[in-house]
This record gives sequence, structure tokens and C-alpha cells, in this order.
Amino acid sequence: CDDANSADSLFSCELEIVQQLKEAVSDSLSKVSAIVVDSKAPKSIGKIVHKIFSSRTSRKKFLVEHPIILAMIRNKDEEWRRNFLERFRKDILKIDPALRAEILFNVTSVDQSPQIFGEVGITASDPLFFTHLIDATDSIELNADLLSDVRTARGAFWKWLPFFQPTNFFLASDYDQTEPLKQYHSQVSLGKQSVFQLELKVVFKPPMVDSSIIREALEEVFRDENITAKIEQFDGETFDGDGCLFLAFWDGGSSIVLWDGRNHIDLNLFTHYEKSQVHNTFVATFLLSKLRDYEVKLHDEQPRGIGRVVNFEKDVGTFDLNKPEDRDPRWVQ
Repeated sequence: CDDANSADSLFSCELEIVQQLKEAVSDSLSKVSAIVVDSKAPKSIGKIVHKIFSSRTSRKKFLVEHPIILAMIRNKDEEWRRNFLERFRKDILKIDPALRAEILFNVTSVDQSPQIFGEVGITASDPLFFTHLIDATDSIELNADLLSDVRTARGAFWKWLPFFQPTNFFLASDYDQTEPLKQYHSQVSLGKQSVFQLELKVVFKPPMVDSSIIREALEEVFRDENITAKIEQFDGETFDGDGCLFLAFWDGGSSIVLWDGRNHIDLNLFTHYEKSQVHNTFVATFLLSKLRDYEVKLHDEQPRGIGRVVNFEKDVGTFDLNKPEDRDPRWVQ
């Protein structure tokens, strides 16, 4: 099919593809196990294939139970392929072990910094998805001199087990809680740590950023929050590598900003205040000032303190050492 756009041409193309699927299944006596989006495939083909396999009858007739769908994404004009893979995961496969992953490949060279080769999208219904994904990326890195970076991995709905009856029920009181309770009362939260991973909104857009812009963004946060901080900068002149590192310290906390020289920034923030709004405001100001092309891809937060701390003070309160039983958690009772 050519790049069909009109309703008649789309319908004709759909009939042609269905006929080809019938012939392929009939000749080989086996169903389709893999779909590879060709580099020249137009967006209209993606629409037609999605429509065909959205039909339960077509899926049972043409598609194996655990298929794999592959697509290469090398520029903004091919972004529709990402949506095609996502729709296949959500609309067609739907149930675990269906997953979708995006892997960015960079060209490695001794003489220059890594350059983006392209992005591979995978949607598959595979119980051993991550095992096979690791094996595949390792093989590509070894044989093609490419560096892989798994950017995202998304799963599907858990499989519904009708009339499931658990064989046993276990309560917290069935276990010895002596040592866990000692640890629970020993912890003292001294502050909050947040780790933000920031990446370009559009992978194929050249990053308009350098170490001076990142420093200005960090300084803007401190000016906006009226914080007097000491900033130390380390770049290629200090260590062997691309990008830069910033360390900032003030009375209420500290921050570490690490830029890889391309499209990834790590922000590690610690404050004695545990309020999430403080940390969210910090990263929002950091991005809005000079780094609008970046967005938060991952956000982890945890308490920092002593006594093997795993809970924030707002969750457990301040213990009365004379009456620790007043602050016992529910799982002790």
C-alpha cells in the first residue's frame, strides 16, 4: 500500500493486508509472531494494522498468543511509531505479561562524544521480557559498537483470576515483631532527600544548554527562595569526562547537580524540611528559569537520619521515650 489518506484508499489497503495475512497464515500453517515497522512505512499503515488487530477475531486468526512488535524511531516525523507501539500495548495486548520498552542507542567513538543513532521501541507479550531485552541489548552493543540506554518500560493489566481463593491468610500478629518494633522506635528523621532525573522532552532536539546555563538556573533557585548558598563547580578541566558537576551547600540543606554533557541531568536535593512542596518548588524553578526543554522523568524521595530510618517524621511523629507504646504502629497490635 502507498501512503493512503482517503477513506477509500485506507479501506482498500486494509483489505489487501488482510488478504496477505490470510495467505501467509495458510501457506506457513503458523500465525504471525512478530511485526516489524519498516523504515519506509507511512503512518497510515500503522493505523490499518492497529485496526486489524483490534478485532478479537483477527487476533485469534492471525496473531500468536505472545507476539513482539518492533519499530525504529530516528526523528520527530517518526514519533507516530511510538504511539503505535503504545496503542498496541494498551488496546490489543492489554494483559500481563504485555510490556513496552524504549531503548535509545548512541554511536560510540574514541574521537568524539556519543551521538544519537536512534531509538528502538518494543512491545511484546513475553513472560521473560526483561531477560530477553537484556540479552538483545548486550548482543547489539557487542556486535554493532552501540551504547544502549533503556529509557522506559511499561507493563499491562494483571491477569484476572476468576473465583480465586487463597489457601491461607496471615496477619501481622502471626509473626514475631520484636526486632522490627525496636527499629521502628529507634529511627530519627533529620531531613528529606529527593532525587530527580531530568531529560529532554524531545529526544532528537539538540540540547541548547551548557555548564553556564545550568549554573544560572541553580543560582536562580537560590535567589527566588532567598537562600545564601555556596556553589562549587567541577567540569572537564577538573575531571576526565563530559558535562559538569555542581555542589551547593546552605544552612537548610544541600544539592548536587550532575549533567552528562548531552540530554540528562540528575538533581539530588536534601533539606531539613520534609515538606514535599519545598522540593517540588525547587525543581520547578530550576526548570522554568533556563531549562524549559527538560522535564522530570523520575522522582524518588526518602527520609535521611539515624536508627536505620525508613519513615518520615510526619508519618511516625516524635516518640516519647517514656511511653513508646503510645506510638506503636498498627502492625504491632
